[in-house]
Amino acid sequence: MTHETPSEQSWKSVATPFAVDLFAVAQSAEGPVAAGGSGTVVAERTDGWETVLEDGPGAKNRTLRSADVTDDGTRVWFAGASGAIGMYDLDRQRTYDYSYSKDISASWSAVDVSGPAGEESVLVANGSGTILPFDVDGLSPRYGGPVTPGSGAEITALAHAADGVGYAVDTTGTVYEAGAGGWEAVGIEQAASTLRDVTVGPDGRLYVASADGVLYRRDGATWTAVEVPASGLRAVDVHDGHVAVLAVGNVVYRRPLDGRDRWRKESTPTGNDLLSLALDGPDVAVGKSGTVVERPAASPPPEESPAPTEPSESRIDVCELLVSELVGRLEREELTALLRRREACDGSVVEQLNAASETESGPTELLAGADGSNLLVLPVAGADALSVVAARGGDACACECDRSERPCAALERLLDGC
Repeated sequence: MTHETPSEQSWKSVATPFAVDLFAVAQSAEGPVAAGGSGTVVAERTDGWETVLEDGPGAKNRTLRSADVTDDGTRVWFAGASGAIGMYDLDRQRTYDYSYSKDISASWSAVDVSGPAGEESVLVANGSGTILPFDVDGLSPRYGGPVTPGSGAEITALAHAADGVGYAVDTTGTVYEAGAGGWEAVGIEQAASTLRDVTVGPDGRLYVASADGVLYRRDGATWTAVEVPASGLRAVDVHDGHVAVLAVGNVVYRRPLDGRDRWRKESTPTGNDLLSLALDGPDVAVGKSGTVVERPAASPPPEESPAPTEPSESRIDVCELLVSELVGRLEREELTALLRRREACDGSVVEQLNAASETESGPTELLAGADGSNLLVLPVAGADALSVVAARGGDACACECDRSERPCAALERLLDGC
């Protein structure tokens, strides 16, 4: 389920003086910068968007497919067709040509930059699955050796963590990590589609958007598939405690990183395909025919606080959160994280669920393969145990569960009566 955002946070069309397709956008220290067809680079200024570069690196009019910024936001790097690589220095208001095709005869499909301007490390990747690393000293590049970590499938996106560790995703559904021994595959076994984009959150979690509408999240070595109500995803970004995805159909879905709220649907006012997303103030998405849409900087709508429970005013109504967020959409990891907060709630339902875990009904059907810690979190052994809980509920819980009922449906009915 999703919610539409309030009108004051709606996406709005922005008039632009260009009509080229824009394939990538990044947030610089001075605002968003985008790159696209014929080597065009555009930037938003105080009085609107303007063209920074009309004909690309080396004035060769080669299409630019990807863009990224240094950690301090003062340099924008872009890469694209026929080895085109360029950099726009905001402080100098100049562009520089770093095009490279010496031993790689393919177009660049992705670029990633880490470190501050003048000391940045750059990764570019191409349609043949090859990654070229290079470091920059001032304005001078020092190239490393090209490497192909996978089978040669196109690498569609690159990203890096706060510690500089690089990540790459490709069209086979594989994620690669740059470790001490080089690049190695780290997932995703359950991915069955092309991976379109990757980003790293402030807590080190990895977020990967897939073409089949699934957002994959990596915690340590564990991958979790987070369903998005969309047929396909094109981009993902993280900012200000939220993750947002750009979906097919020019819709943005947004939710808090802690998963305690549902996806919020944000429609955009364009019929042209949007291809890239960059969050900040403002959030920006760009696409075909020079299309730019922006969402003004604003705090997300405040979440409604549950009524205080005596004797502490800070206690959280776990049951209310379950009903509003997870009934009918039982994501194992998020449900686990939510119910681990039960020490902050004196609700009788939580106590009864704990008591139900001591029955001899067998392992839970809702969380298959749960270990002891998860049984403490969701101590429900299916409809039999839920019947026990309902019988003990008194005024707090008034429902009767048929033993043949699906565990999920039984849980819904139990919570609906709380």
